[in-house]
Amino acid sequence: MFTKLAILFAFLGTAIAAPTGASGEPTLPTQVAPLAGSVYITSVHAVGTQNYVCTNGTFVFSRPEAKLYATEARPYAKCIPTVGIHYFLDTADVGGGRATWEFTDAPTSVVTVKTLVSLPSPDGVANIPWLLTNATSHKGTGVLSNVQYVVRHNTKAGTAAGLPTSGCTAGAVAKQPYTATYSYYSIA
Repeated sequence: MFTKLAILFAFLGTAIAAPTGASGEPTLPTQVAPLAGSVYITSVHAVGTQNYVCTNGTFVFSRPEAKLYATEARPYAKCIPTVGIHYFLDTADVGGGRATWEFTDAPTSVVTVKTLVSLPSPDGVANIPWLLTNATSHKGTGVLSNVQYVVRHNTKAGTAAGLPTSGCTAGAVAKQPYTATYSYYSIA
């Protein structure tokens, strides 16, 4: 049991460490960096699942489910509160976005986005891609109310690797664990 916990802690700890600049802003590859002049707001760490549904005998991506933690937090420590959640809307908003982050701080705020750029993870194909996304809608007046870009980076796991490539039962759901860092930017 101790060995399994140590491995889990080591895995999650690798998702926490991210290269940053002097302001705490992450250092990102050009392909997923927000437009020049964007203002860094904050970053959070996600711990959750990327969910796949069996459709026509094959698992296809459906939606994420994740809890969000402050960058300084260690998500495996049960005493650390979450700062929000990440999920997909059932149907796209008017701007075409489905990926949604909801911060539960006071006041609550929500941002929904659509993907602009997908970049294979530099850590290998077993990890979900890094993304640059653009806001399509907002709710509330909290931290996320002025977000224009959300960047997913430092991804660990979450792909359909290891799932059957054919012959799954229609409607079956496979939840693949993942971690990632989400960084938020506004326009200057």
